Amino acid sequence: MGSGVTGAPRTMMNQALRYERVLRWIAATRARRVLEVGSGASGLAAWWPGPVTGVDLRFDGTPPPNLTTVAASIFDLPFPDRSHELVVCTDVMEHLPAGRRADALTELFSDSATPEIFTLPSVGSAGCVEGTASSVAR
Repeated sequence: MGSGVTGAPRTMMNQALRYERVLRWIAATRARRVLEVGSGASGLAAWWPGPVTGVDLRFDGTPPPNLTTVAASIFDLPFPDRSHELVVCTDVMEHLPAGRRADALTELFSDSATPEIFTLPSVGSAGCVEGTASSVAR
């Protein structure tokens, strides 16, 4: 399922800070089947030594060896329900059309066996999904 991509994975300080709490959560849950939606060519896999399945519309750069890339949309993930122990989605929701965020969250929730991790780039952007997440989770 991997994509042919070239270039170096991106590992910048802002990514390290973004993933620091996510890494602690993965370690605490001991998840082995981790999915990151919106991973790009490196994302979580640049920081987590275990296997990661990364979903994105495209992959620019060479992924680290622990990243399996899957070109797909957040609205139509190509996995059976509950096929991952942990689903990570960082700094993606604020880029989606407001009218489609509930669809994205529903798809993400269906793929995870239990925990999901969603992060947003700032407190101000949290409002873009707060009500949506509450309604989908009910």
